[in-house]
Amino acid sequence: MPDINLGHFFSPDAVKESYQRYKAAKTDRYRATRIRIPMGSDGITWQDFERNLDKNAANISRRVLNGSYQFYPLREVEVEKPDGGTRVLSIASIRDALVQRQLYAALYSSAEEMFAKPGLDKVSFAYRRGKSAPYAAHLIWQSFKRGGYGYAFDADIRKFFDNLNHDQLMDLVEAWIGRETTAGKLLWRYIRTDRVPYGSYPHSSGWEKHFMENKPQRVPRQKGVPQGGALSGLLANLYLHEFDCWVVAEKAQQSDFRYYRYADDFVMLTHTEEDAYALYEPVRAKLKDLHLDLHPLAGPERKTKVSNIAEGELVFLGFHFMADRVRAKPDNIHRFKDRFQEALGKESSLRSKSHEWDTRLRLAVRWCVNPKILGPEPEQCEKCGLPTDRRRSWMAFFASVISDVDQLRQLDRWMRQQVCKYFRDHYRVRIGRRELRKAGMRSLVREYYRQRSAPTEVCSCHPS
Repeated sequence: MPDINLGHFFSPDAVKESYQRYKAAKTDRYRATRIRIPMGSDGITWQDFERNLDKNAANISRRVLNGSYQFYPLREVEVEKPDGGTRVLSIASIRDALVQRQLYAALYSSAEEMFAKPGLDKVSFAYRRGKSAPYAAHLIWQSFKRGGYGYAFDADIRKFFDNLNHDQLMDLVEAWIGRETTAGKLLWRYIRTDRVPYGSYPHSSGWEKHFMENKPQRVPRQKGVPQGGALSGLLANLYLHEFDCWVVAEKAQQSDFRYYRYADDFVMLTHTEEDAYALYEPVRAKLKDLHLDLHPLAGPERKTKVSNIAEGELVFLGFHFMADRVRAKPDNIHRFKDRFQEALGKESSLRSKSHEWDTRLRLAVRWCVNPKILGPEPEQCEKCGLPTDRRRSWMAFFASVISDVDQLRQLDRWMRQQVCKYFRDHYRVRIGRRELRKAGMRSLVREYYRQRSAPTEVCSCHPS
């Protein structure tokens, strides 16, 4: 059983440093005054928390290390899912968010020793450093092009995070770090933290005042784990680790396939359609042993299905795999366009009356257009001078995998048209590519080639 040194991660100084990193991650890179730290159901804003930071950090440290820490109820919010419907995310109080982050940091290395064992390291790709959805997509493409795995059993677990069995999960925690350890008790309390349902509090302007004046409506959590917190992904990987081991050590000995999982979504690639269909029943039975349900193979929603990659039927993790190329999923293109138009319409500098149109164009390109193409500039490490992280942008996500450059050219053309149309409609000015180039407008195609040819070296001084 691993020795988890919580004292190192939960000293008052470590908690204060965690808060500063949390605040930096929630601060708009282009407007430093815009800090998006959400309020939990305790009614404490980040300004109030920061005013008493020393006292709060000392209190968190003392209560965690003496074993008395309890989580505040998690406020639920509903967000739209990319494929339709809504997902419920859990918003923690600031103090609970810091405890989650520090506990995750304390447990990560021990958990990674399990997940990275021989045969398992290139199986799960979510919530792990050095692993990602693009990396999984890259391996899927290589398996198809080089290995001839042309069919995909594309599985979807029904409401995975909402249905995790607490007894099953705690048995896994017991085997890993012990149920009665301080870390084990914290995980149990986190898993069982009460919910504050979305419909139990107002959502109009000024809703924050409700939590400052009223106690939250608490609903016990009988199953499932909160979504959106730092610990949720680690617990998800822990829960499905047994399934991963079964697939790699037992099922893979019976038939030839490749297996890639991202959180609760996974694909198993086979050489024939028959082999792909044959995977459904044993996989369904194994997941049932873990108290999980697989969407039916022939269901009307077709969430679990067999796809012919050469026919362009596999869409996974935002990538559309085809016989000769990989593209961004059409829904991702639509969302990019929606967010681009929304940003263009809300950019205050565009409506300023104190600038000439060419100045407004430069401001629009600088503050609205280029950030959508490049993403925010990463912060620089004070010790080594390197960026603390790689650029996070739409293009950075797709660049390492997609090969259909024409899709990007069309999107570049569309963005130029939108900017030109905006200035024509609002300022009665006709501009073209020359004016956009002069204003410094960047290109997705150029960013694509830059991302592929020059990987960014990042700081390793402060691993998150």
